[in-house]
Amino acid sequence: MEQKPTNRFIQFLGGKTSYYVLGLIILSAIAIFLVDKVSFVFTPLLTVLFSILPPFSFCGSHLLYF
Repeated sequence: MEQKPTNRFIQFLGGKTSYYVLGLIILSAIAIFLVDKVSFVFTPLLTVLFSILPPFSFCGSHLLYF
C-alpha cells in the first residue's frame, strides 16, 4: 500500500493529515475565546506585577553591586 506524500506545512505543524491542522486551528480559537472571556482575572494580577516589579529590578541591580 502506497503512502500519500504529506504536505510540508502539515509536517511542520507535527501532524499527518489535514484533520490535525483543522483541529489545531479550532483548539487555538477556543483557547483565544476563553482567555478573552476570563481576562478580568488577569488584569489585577498584571497591575500588581507591573507596579511591584520595577522597584525590585532597580534595587536588585544595586544589591548585586555590593
